[in-house]
Amino acid sequence: MSDPLMEIPEPARSELFALSTTIMPPARQLLENNHAIFPFGIELRADGSSGVLMTGLTEEEEQDPAASRELLRELVRRKAAEGTVRAAAIAFDTRTLQAEADVALDAVCVSLEHVDGHALDVFVPFKKGWFGYSYRNIFMLGASCRIFAPAAAAENGR
Repeated sequence: MSDPLMEIPEPARSELFALSTTIMPPARQLLENNHAIFPFGIELRADGSSGVLMTGLTEEEEQDPAASRELLRELVRRKAAEGTVRAAAIAFDTRTLQAEADVALDAVCVSLEHVDGHALDVFVPFKKGWFGYSYRNIFMLGASCRIFAPAAAAENGR
């Protein structure tokens, strides 16, 4: 099986990799401290700086994680339309099916997307035990763009 990240050309590959390695430690810490991940994200701005993305909702207000992820995507869409953001990562917990295991697994998911039209979901399956969380091997899947419009990708040469 090929590595979806390696199929992405530079500089998008390096930028998405940097976002994934930046967001994964706090995502795992949120999981371990709260037994869930309140969806949050990191944006890579056009000037190369980065910032944290939050919905602004309280935990009580945010009962639907899918709706919270969509709020974060919409926030990035608006910034992308202004030309101020070129990549984003959104972290959340989910259940997924890993092909080799053929069983549903709990996982930390980081959904990555670049203005050049590349998208990738990174999964780190986990299991909660008596002494905390144990993590399994990471895997990645190519994904559809949900933030950056195809027109933006075309403008950026993809």
